[in-house]
Amino acid sequence: LHTPVAGKDTAEILQNVADGKVLPPEQFPEGRQAPKELLDIAMQALRVNPAERYPDARAMAEDLGAYLDGRGRWRLLYAWHAAQGVPPAEEWVPLLGRWRADKKGLYPEQRKSKGAVLLTAKRYYGDVRIEVTGMTGVSAEDPGELSVMLAAPEPEPGVNETDGYMLQFGADWNTASKICKNDLDMAVRFNTMTQANRRYTVSGDRIGNRLSLQVDGEELISFSDLFPLDGHRLGVYGWGKDVRIESVCIFRRGMDAVVSCMAVPDHDFNRGRYAEALSGY
Repeated sequence: LHTPVAGKDTAEILQNVADGKVLPPEQFPEGRQAPKELLDIAMQALRVNPAERYPDARAMAEDLGAYLDGRGRWRLLYAWHAAQGVPPAEEWVPLLGRWRADKKGLYPEQRKSKGAVLLTAKRYYGDVRIEVTGMTGVSAEDPGELSVMLAAPEPEPGVNETDGYMLQFGADWNTASKICKNDLDMAVRFNTMTQANRRYTVSGDRIGNRLSLQVDGEELISFSDLFPLDGHRLGVYGWGKDVRIESVCIFRRGMDAVVSCMAVPDHDFNRGRYAEALSGY
């Protein structure tokens, strides 16, 4: 553990406290592993200006409670934009169809009336959001579909490429928006169609067992699953000529509602507690 203010003697420590010279937790290994929301709470409590600190312990407790209940702020975990070039191959797994890329973004090349899927190589636990910004095609008759995936299973042989939760905007030949679970319709809203040559931001949230599809900040449809899936991959689905993906962002909020059973022994191993780690594994 480290004190928030350092100094070679008591006088220097007191002077540094008065000057507000607080050591950022991120400069220590323990702090770099802590969630950003908790670091923000700690730093607000240590501000030298009383007007910037919590007014009382109750206010600080409310922020801590919100974090523990999963009501904290969404925290960006991953971001890709077309200006960065083609996403690194180690970050994404192409599962269905093909994707081509240029300086403007990624384009799904569908085959046999199916689109193209990109799945994250990394697993994401707890309350998560995937947000995709992209352009629809120029055809007014069929502008295409922009969709996201949550709780997708491991990309193994024999697994359906569109298993998991599919949150679709412009589904079924642009007749509806819907939430599917392993290719079965769970919730459908008709007359929520994409328009040609337009930019949209499509977001999919999973908060506990509730799923929500939003387009440009407006919720279109939601679904609560009494028997939620246990996959931890996220994905992007595109369908239609000239449909373009311009950016992808992934967020997490609050404390994980679900933690891998490997997390505890992994934590012990990283701390050098090898006997405990072996027992956990």
